[in-house]
Amino acid sequence: MAVWLDDLDRGALVDGSLARLAQSGQISGATGNPTIFAWSIASSAAYDGQLSELRLRQMDRTRRG
Repeated sequence: MAVWLDDLDRGALVDGSLARLAQSGQISGATGNPTIFAWSIASSAAYDGQLSELRLRQMDRTRRG
């Protein structure tokens, strides 16, 4: 049997808990629902820093043509 984590969040990536679960063999993989992922981005400050950085990069690329 393969156990997959269906409760993926940024915290698990940042704090290493997802990696520990995978390395220990407790899970075989992780999956995420696009609708839940979009809600997480919109309702959490956990993504704000990276999203701001991406927006700035895009603005810079747009200015350079």
